[in-house]
Amino acid sequence: MECRKCRGLMVQEWWADFFEETRAWRCLNCGSVLDRMILHNQEAVVALKKEPRGPRAVARVGARRLEPAIR
Repeated sequence: MECRKCRGLMVQEWWADFFEETRAWRCLNCGSVLDRMILHNQEAVVALKKEPRGPRAVARVGARRLEPAIR
């Protein structure tokens, strides 16, 4: 497997959690780690970026700032 960041060699490792052991991939060059949870979260972020966003508030050019009425 090839690392997404540096294109280095990824090796499979077993990581012990509090409740279970899980398999992960670690890059020998940069130390990047990928497991099921990391991949799931990365896919969720990509899906959020693809969703259309509402209109943005645009500041008017030359708008005057209002002064407070009470001094």
